[in-house]
Parts: sequence; structure tokens; C-alpha cells
Amino acid sequence: MVNKIIGNRMDKPVLNMVSYDTITMVLYQQQSDVSFQKSVPQHLDTGSLKTLPYGSDDMKICGTVENLRITVYPEKIVIMGSLCKYLKGNNVQGLSMEETRQAIDFLSQKLCLPLRLARVMRIDVAYNAIVSQKPKEYLNRLGSLSRHDRLEEPDSLYYKQSKTLLHVYDKNKEMKRKREFFDCGFNGNILRIELRFSYGKQDWKKRFGTETVLVDMLLNETFFTNLVKMLYGRYKKIEKVNDVQLDLRAVKGKKDARIFLVAYILKVQGYVPLEKMISEQQKTGRISSGQVDYLRSVISEANSVDQSFIQKSSHIEELDAAFELMRKMYGF
Repeated sequence: MVNKIIGNRMDKPVLNMVSYDTITMVLYQQQSDVSFQKSVPQHLDTGSLKTLPYGSDDMKICGTVENLRITVYPEKIVIMGSLCKYLKGNNVQGLSMEETRQAIDFLSQKLCLPLRLARVMRIDVAYNAIVSQKPKEYLNRLGSLSRHDRLEEPDSLYYKQSKTLLHVYDKNKEMKRKREFFDCGFNGNILRIELRFSYGKQDWKKRFGTETVLVDMLLNETFFTNLVKMLYGRYKKIEKVNDVQLDLRAVKGKKDARIFLVAYILKVQGYVPLEKMISEQQKTGRISSGQVDYLRSVISEANSVDQSFIQKSSHIEELDAAFELMRKMYGF
């Protein structure tokens, strides 16, 4: 489906494949004949062990296996971390399905535990969009997403819902900040898009058709492709900020005039500050949800490429092309 690593260099398809990244899994003591607190600590990294109080009279043992954080309770073991970093030492490169199997099986052998039977409590899928300009320029073109809170940081965007989080950010800057230097033979710009699913009984039943997702299910091609579809669909629903080319000749009546004036505000004030003002006034109770819906519908209409004075941003055209490439890669 995608090309492999060649020596110490990577070609573009390895970078822009969709992959699992951070996973949280839980295996319960009743699922294994091995005593977790007696057996597992001896397999953890030397020097990483800490024993901490747990409950009224129990202890929990914390440690690591490379980048993975392991917490051993009397009744369960919790494992959290990036499968990409565990197998490859970084999460810039994605994992193929076969490599994901390898990561799970290597860890199972390391800990002597049947991890394919573990319950999944968090799933992250990630996509690297290879872009020609600085990622910040693309972040400024991504507006609101219905039923999500949009939160900005200098080099990233978060779209939060109850049990899901869409995170879009400058991958190169994130690696520099974390001092994760990796020579992959690629010097371009990477806009990273991650979709996180955190466990919620009803939410997972609605999304995945079951409230219990096992690690073994992550290795199913259909299950994974459905996650890729969700990532694609989430991006497509984001309101995109287009270019405004004002021309009064486009005004033919009152409706055109109203839309034109809103477009003028978008050009002068900017889409994001206007959206932020609406969100803040809604939170303080100054405007109702009905008023918010009306304002956003008018802004969306004024921002639409259907208007003669609106042109699709070249940044959005590039991102759209990257997501269409994703769709073709995974066959939906």
C-alpha cells in the first residue's frame, strides 16, 4: 500500500501514510495466569521502576519499556505510548499494518503478556500532510468545526469534542521543542493532523459498534480504514478560510449587499478573530445559541467559493489535495 524505508532515508509516501500513534491499553489480571506485580517489573527498563501508594493499602509499580509508560496495579496493567516511537524510535514515519502487528507482538513477548486481548482506552491516528509553505499559514486557514471547541496555540490548533480531539500542528517545530532530532533525509514542511479517540462507553458504541475495542481489533484492515475515513471526514467538515477579492460590481441587490459587507468584515477583521468573538460572547451568555447559528451561517455563506468575490485559498487547495491523496491511498 505504501513504500518502505530505503536505508536511512525516507521517500514521501512513508511520511504521509496514515498510522496509529499513541495507544492506551489495559490488560486485567484475570486475563492472564502471570502475576503482574511479580513478573512484569523484571521486564521493565532498568532504573525506571518506582513503587507508589495505590488505594488504602496497595501499591502500584511504574516503569517504562523504551518510550512506553507502564503502570502495574494489583488488578491490571496499563500501557501508554506511541507505537511508532516504540518500533522505529520516532513517530514521523508511520507504521504499516504489518509493522503495527510487529510492535504489538514484540511488546507482548517482552512483557510475556497476551496484549492482543487488552482493552483499548485511547486510539490516536495521525497523518502528515507534506506542504510547501510554513504550517502556520495553513493553520490560519482552518476555521470552526461544528460542535467542537476550537483552541489555538502558536503552532497548533485543537478541535475538542467530548471524547474526541483533532490536533493540527507544525510537526517540525514540535520535534525541535521536544528535542526529537531525526535525520530522515527530508527537509520539507510537515503539517501533522492527529485524531484522538478517548474511551467513553456510549461514544465508542456509536462510533465503533461496540463499547469494547480490543488491541486485536486495531490490526483489522477494515477497522483501521474506518478510522482513516473518520479523520478524512473531520477535516472535510472544518470551515475553510478563503481569499476575499472585493468587487462592488458583484452587488446586485440587498442580499448581495449583506453578504458583501460580511465579506468585507472578514477581510478587515479576519475570520478567526470574528469566530473567537462569537465564541466568547456565547460563553458569557451575551448571545444565544440561536444567534450563534445565525451569525455562523451568514459568515459561512460570505466565505463560500460560490460567491463571485471569494476565491479558494491556495493553502486550502494544497491541503485538499493532500487529503484526496489519503483517500485514494486507502481506497474509499
